[in-house]
Amino acid sequence: MVALAWLWTLLCCGVQPWRSSDGPPLLCAYRASDREGASKLVCFESSTGSPLGDPLESLASPDSQAKSLALLRIQPPWPRPIRFTLAADGGHMAFVISREGRRPFVLAAYEVHRAYFQEAARVDLDGGLDPTALYGFTDGRVFIGYRNRVCFVNLQEGTQRVLLDLSDRRMSKPFDAFAWNGANLLVAVDDFSVPHWMVLFDVSARAEPQHLNTVRLANGVNDHYVDALFLDPGSLMLLSRFDHMGGFGSVLSFLSLDSSGRDFTRLDVSEFQDRDTGEDDTLVGAFSRMINLEKSSDNELVIAAGERGLLIVPRETQKECFRLADRDQVKHLLKSDVKVVRTAFPTVQVRCHQNMTVALEIQSLHMFPGRPDVKQFHISVYNREWEEVLAFEWPVTVADLQDDAKL
Repeated sequence: MVALAWLWTLLCCGVQPWRSSDGPPLLCAYRASDREGASKLVCFESSTGSPLGDPLESLASPDSQAKSLALLRIQPPWPRPIRFTLAADGGHMAFVISREGRRPFVLAAYEVHRAYFQEAARVDLDGGLDPTALYGFTDGRVFIGYRNRVCFVNLQEGTQRVLLDLSDRRMSKPFDAFAWNGANLLVAVDDFSVPHWMVLFDVSARAEPQHLNTVRLANGVNDHYVDALFLDPGSLMLLSRFDHMGGFGSVLSFLSLDSSGRDFTRLDVSEFQDRDTGEDDTLVGAFSRMINLEKSSDNELVIAAGERGLLIVPRETQKECFRLADRDQVKHLLKSDVKVVRTAFPTVQVRCHQNMTVALEIQSLHMFPGRPDVKQFHISVYNREWEEVLAFEWPVTVADLQDDAKL
């Protein structure tokens, strides 16, 4: 839906005005492409503050006066966002890369806890390259992934420089996943075409990050990395997917930081579906692609898994998986311990925040013969016990249908 595609859709409801803000609002994005190949972005804000701050947990509290949700669409202060992220260290900052026409790409920081956002900093990006990933901290340190390049921007000083340049390599490969271990280490993972690389940066200093090492990752047939997540300072999860003549599948990689702090040991567990027979080998349930990784407030690994809904890996199971050195043992353990939270429609994104988990689901509506399906988004909110405390759908408006029909 084009109208939804470039509007930031915000969800809010009325709550008691004396409730204070506790952490940043939760924004969740789902990227897709229309028939023309244009990138589309849909976001929702799932805290219950007025306008953007109250803990999401208050929705499930017995004394909550939020009996219904008022849906609000606004035009944010940035044009057509290319990349978006919240501050990784939990501050009230959002970072947006946008572009108008042929002008340079612009990186801007916004204070998202203020009504209708407030711009805190802005800088034109050098080089004119298309950004492929974005990661930032509340103090204005921002990392941007490009093809064969990782750049660093200091918004407080208005400076930018290239941290890593692989432009002399034969393949043009974008860095499109960042992950921070909550302490001194930031990793950047490239996407596709062998060999795959993961770059390690020391971010312990508040000023300039330092390049620690470039690690070659395992390569599969037609595989690409789609997400990265630290479960603790020394335990990193990578998610990759593959598609070849024999079939397609997903790979969960367990990487443990070694004693040098500059490299990892690794163990992979895969799911697979045969292209011809349809037979599959999964951790649980019928095969569907894994889409993104999250960590719950209880340190559970939460995976958005399409038609299966959410896959939950308990904390103790994760620890055992990192301890074991045998792939078959790890896969057997996951098959016995992974929990499934079924969602009404395929889950395309998951975000965890303030003891709550929000799943973004997508439904295809066949509304007009000979026309593309209209995408209906659904939102489910779960508490720490994985009980659904809210479920609602995003309304499809007349403008959405009109815009969709123009594709």
